[in-house]
Amino acid sequence: MSLAKGAEITTGGADETQASALSSPEVAGDDDAHQQFASKYGEFLSSDFDAASYAQRIGGAEAGDGITQLMATLASRADSLESLLKHTILRSHAELLEQVTGVRAVDSALGQIEEQVREIRARMHGLRTKVRVPYEQARAYTRQAANLQAATACVRATAKFMQLARRLRAQTPDGGGADFALAALTLQDIDRLAGGLRGVRVVDGAMADVAARRARTLAEAERLVDGGMRRAHAGDVAAGLLIQSNAGALPAAVAATVRRCTVEWAAHVAGRLDPRAMQAAAAQSAAGLAAELWGRVEALADDLAARGAEVRLLERVLARRRDASFLDAAVAQLGDRPLAFWWRTAVAALAAELDAACAESSAVRNAVVSGYARLVQLLLPRLEPLLSPRLGGVVSVGGGAVSAGGGVPASVHAAPVSALMPHVRCGDPGPAVLWDRLLARYEAEYVKRAAARIADAVGRCFPLPPPPGLLDAQEAWAGLRPGGDAMDLTAGGPPPRNLVAGVVRSIATELEMAKSDTRLGAAVAQAAAAAVASFAAASDARFAGAAAGSASAAGSPLLPGLVNAAEALRAGLAALSDSEYAGRSDPPGSSVTAIVRDVLGGCERDLLALIGRQTALLLDAADKPITQAIAASADVSGDHALFEAPMQWLQTQVLEPLESDCCRPLVLAMVDRYLGLYAHVVCLTFPLTEDARLSLTAEATQFEFACSQLVAASATKTGALPGPKLADVGRSYRALRMVRPLLFTDLDELQSIVEGTHQQQEWKDLPVVDLIDHVVCRVATEAGSDASFLPFSLLGWSKRQWIEELASGSENTEVKQALLMSLERLSASGRHTSLLEAARGALTL
Repeated sequence: MSLAKGAEITTGGADETQASALSSPEVAGDDDAHQQFASKYGEFLSSDFDAASYAQRIGGAEAGDGITQLMATLASRADSLESLLKHTILRSHAELLEQVTGVRAVDSALGQIEEQVREIRARMHGLRTKVRVPYEQARAYTRQAANLQAATACVRATAKFMQLARRLRAQTPDGGGADFALAALTLQDIDRLAGGLRGVRVVDGAMADVAARRARTLAEAERLVDGGMRRAHAGDVAAGLLIQSNAGALPAAVAATVRRCTVEWAAHVAGRLDPRAMQAAAAQSAAGLAAELWGRVEALADDLAARGAEVRLLERVLARRRDASFLDAAVAQLGDRPLAFWWRTAVAALAAELDAACAESSAVRNAVVSGYARLVQLLLPRLEPLLSPRLGGVVSVGGGAVSAGGGVPASVHAAPVSALMPHVRCGDPGPAVLWDRLLARYEAEYVKRAAARIADAVGRCFPLPPPPGLLDAQEAWAGLRPGGDAMDLTAGGPPPRNLVAGVVRSIATELEMAKSDTRLGAAVAQAAAAAVASFAAASDARFAGAAAGSASAAGSPLLPGLVNAAEALRAGLAALSDSEYAGRSDPPGSSVTAIVRDVLGGCERDLLALIGRQTALLLDAADKPITQAIAASADVSGDHALFEAPMQWLQTQVLEPLESDCCRPLVLAMVDRYLGLYAHVVCLTFPLTEDARLSLTAEATQFEFACSQLVAASATKTGALPGPKLADVGRSYRALRMVRPLLFTDLDELQSIVEGTHQQQEWKDLPVVDLIDHVVCRVATEAGSDASFLPFSLLGWSKRQWIEELASGSENTEVKQALLMSLERLSASGRHTSLLEAARGALTL
């Protein structure tokens, strides 16, 4: 029995064997021998005995014959222990049988059952043997069959590998005529087999040739892709991609190609805009430096478009494959579509080179910023195939603009970048990357300079006073030229027309330079709007200062030139919008034309509000004294000069230089009030003698002429609209025209007019309140009564207070009814009575 077997016996049932052996009577005589065995080999009886550790320890302590003797001793003791175990079991079994014999007398059937049990056990043992032996044989045969099958599969794989290797050599002969597409498929099959054949000498020997032909196949695929991209030959690119796909190297190969294009572009751009090299080529001339710079930028733009077209062709071929996984695999490897990945890095490389040149040379930076519009014009048309997703340009997996940026309205990002490139939107990924990584900083600085130029033109219209101590500057600012001629540009005066025209020219120039770029045009338009807002604020501030400093409206006129300046600016912007930006009816925000047109329209509306506000203040300053003069003329009959002076000041000092279109409706409304107020004055004249009638007729004629001159002076000087006439005022003018014949009508005709039965329909334009007042004055005069019967006398008012009450719209019907009844009682004439009754009836209606 081997050492392992002995160890197994001792470890498997050590505790039970020791207990039974020590408790047996037969073994009690061998206690000494057993104790010697237990003391010498007690460690074998432990439950945690480890045969391997024991053998390792003994092997390290003894060597040679000692180990052999130990093994023999262990085997002998193991046999003794086995004999002891069998003897114990047999003796215990005999004792059990003896005990069972006593039980048979109790139940004879128990013996039969036991015999049957033994027979069953014997049969079960035989049955177990018959099952176990065939099972072990079958398991052995199965293991042998599995080994044989694995060997067969290995042999078959080796044979298949050798067959594929021969096929690969046939598909890629050294003399030419290779079919690399099929060779790539063969290589993929070889890769699947070679993984499980490592260590096979014939396979390892053939792998060197396979690796060489793999390198040759992939090199041919790379040559086809690169050559096809350079020659714009889609067939070669497709063939190369097919080889790479068949070889299972498509994602890595496409990523390597795109990254190589990126590295080559960065190397191509590096140093191309070196300021020292450009200055040397330009012979240290500023103009030559700018020309050299733009020449190199133009060349780089052409190169960028050409190299971008190569990557664009690669992406288009990938996308045209029926198997969409071609492009998906490239996107998974690069993190984005190939053209979008290359575009970001290419624009970043160009931006880094341009930034380095601008940082090194202020002249280069000034040329780039000043010529930013030219930079955009150089880049955008050349790069249109790359910028437009509709034309197969940059499409990012993100699908949107990189960022808004630029400070332009949100609607701009959905508009085309220019009118010449309708397929390229500002919010597309390509233009967004171009602006965010290259153009944004220069665009912002250019717009800042353009805004400063426009603001400077506005500042010349409203110059700030020079600092104290500069007498010459203060005298010039106060209105004196160096030669002594007076200027209109005073400390509180309006800006001259040429300076206002300069603002319009500055805005037009900046917008024209930015016309080819929607973003730039929108930004410059916003800057122009800000400048116009500052113009309006300065004009308002100066107008408010002039209004606060005027002692009286008639004695110290305000500044109509400020309104004229704002009107000139508005007209200039309107002409600019109509001539340059009104040719197309684009939706708002859809193009640079529509955007600039909207911004200029907003400026026009703001200026119109400013003009209307200032015009209303100017006319209001003259309206109050004129209205007061007309009302005062009621107390001083025949003194037409009371209201002639303020009306003349309004006409000469305000209306003649005022060129605003909004002046006309305001003046017409003012004159309408003047005519109605004067009609009240005429109809309330008492006593109404013949001399008074003649004087009133002359005064009314002069007043009508003055009002007609006033209305005519409110016409614009641009000639765009026909000049207004006094008849355009409306009913108050027609009423005043009927007042003059009313003064000389007899009582019968006057009664028909009051009753409304007169054949002449123009009498209906005369207000009833004025007609009743005239009837009262006529009857009171003919009846010889005093002024106590007049309507204002009954209320204890003055004539001026009554006229002002009528001007406010109050008719005082009750007072007039009482007055008419009093006159009926006073007058003895039947003609007067019938006239007064007709007046009462008209007043009731």
